[in-house]
Amino acid sequence: MSALGISTALPKKYPEAEAAFDKAIDALGTPEGENWALFYRRGITLERQNKWPLAEADFKRAARNSSRSALVLNYLGYSWVDKGMNLDEGFAMLKRAVDQRPDDGFIVDSLGWAYYKLGQYPEAVKDLERAVSLKPGDPVIKRSLGRRLLAHRAPARSEVPMEPCTRLPARGRKISPIS
Repeated sequence: MSALGISTALPKKYPEAEAAFDKAIDALGTPEGENWALFYRRGITLERQNKWPLAEADFKRAARNSSRSALVLNYLGYSWVDKGMNLDEGFAMLKRAVDQRPDDGFIVDSLGWAYYKLGQYPEAVKDLERAVSLKPGDPVIKRSLGRRLLAHRAPARSEVPMEPCTRLPARGRKISPIS
């Protein structure tokens, strides 16, 4: 899983997925509010192909049609903060996403990253540690916390289980357990 909770184990057939979503959206005629998920998922395929302006438009449309979807708020908010764009709005989206899904480690991790990007390091560490406690077996979330702690030479403040459960592989290599 990526930091956004998107599976990275699937074949990366993003152009094919984009075409399928285009066809589905075209078939709708005038998409209604309940069709927000099509725009959200097409936005993901566009973002993964580095087509950010198109992806952003789909995420905004999904957010308008489903302003209460924590998934949309998280993806768009995280993307904006990560790119250094619309920081206040992105941060507010992430806070709303955490309010809706306070026990989702991926979303809490995104808020921790936003705090970090905004220079609010104590808050960042607090949320990143909480994300690890919510998803203790996720190496991406553990790596995120570890990098933030190392970058600021900050000690962990809680009893978060930091022992690694897996090695992060080099690109194209399989994850193997640490013995």
